[in-house]
Amino acid sequence: MKSAQGDLLLAIEYLKVKENLIQRIRNKFKISKLQESELLLISK
Repeated sequence: MKSAQGDLLLAIEYLKVKENLIQRIRNKFKISKLQESELLLISK
């Protein structure tokens, strides 16, 4: 059970980092919400 908790913490950590990166990219390129949703569709 301990490894599952560890995985969860890793996932949360990963999401925080990812969110941080998205925020930085957004600031860098001044991406609008519409463009962002298009980018998300492309990247899937």
